[in-house]
Amino acid sequence: MHIFVLIDLVSQIEFIPQSVRTPQETFLAWLGHHGEVSQFEISDRAGVPYPPGYRFRSRWGLEATFTFSEDGRLLLIGDHSAREVWSHHDE
Repeated sequence: MHIFVLIDLVSQIEFIPQSVRTPQETFLAWLGHHGEVSQFEISDRAGVPYPPGYRFRSRWGLEATFTFSEDGRLLLIGDHSAREVWSHHDE
């Protein structure tokens, strides 16, 4: 079995095994084995909630922030943008 060592989610996200990408709960549990995952609320300026955001901190201290869109796309959140990484249609 190939061992995947996750050091930096941002640079390694496209190499994460397909088998743990969906459903979201599977991905979050898998991440939890590689570091610390915390959830936070996101809303627009009017206070309308978006799907929750997540912060991942690897055992090496590197952090990444992401969310899942309502249609299942994984979005990495940067300084002022979000980048789609994969969707449930990619499998």
